[in-house]
Amino acid sequence: MKIQTAEGFTFSVTEVKPCLADEARVRIIAEADVDLTPILEILFLYFRNANYSSGLACVTTKKAGQTVTVFGSGRVTMTFLLSEQEARDKLVELAHIFSRAFDYLEKNEPVDSSLVREKESLSALETHKILPQTDCGDCEESGCFAFATLLVNGERDVDDCGPLKLRENIGLRKALIKLIQPITLDNAREDRSDLAKFLGLKHT
Repeated sequence: MKIQTAEGFTFSVTEVKPCLADEARVRIIAEADVDLTPILEILFLYFRNANYSSGLACVTTKKAGQTVTVFGSGRVTMTFLLSEQEARDKLVELAHIFSRAFDYLEKNEPVDSSLVREKESLSALETHKILPQTDCGDCEESGCFAFATLLVNGERDVDDCGPLKLRENIGLRKALIKLIQPITLDNAREDRSDLAKFLGLKHT
């Protein structure tokens, strides 16, 4: 199965199997036709819930029970998907993020390695200091420190904390997002008609 995206990427889905955790869901392996190594650190700093392995050359992000791993080689793995259609939708979404990341790279040069080190060394204690510290249980964890630990491990998201959505905690929410998402891709150009040429993509 091949998926051609509007940004010029082509994904070849090489494997679709039942998910190990739930056979009603699927996991996939896909191959993008571009070297993603130059944007791995950008993706790591952009995804709120992410882990980065320079040795394996990959970034893993988690959300709503799903795990997505992006390799520099172009390989993408996804788990806990509802269907092959959701896999298609997720790959199209990823292509859009890849496009913006390459655009960010073109305009800003490689990211500051100190930002990568800071996010890699981010601790639950540091994160906990920014949380409202109400221990309200709204996130369904035992307390704010437990939530902070899961947040750092990429297993929970900032938006899972109810008190952070309150007006009086807007400053805390912004500070926490800045801590776990040091860069944004919001200013990347949406229309890149020359993207395929810029990336040297193969056309099929």
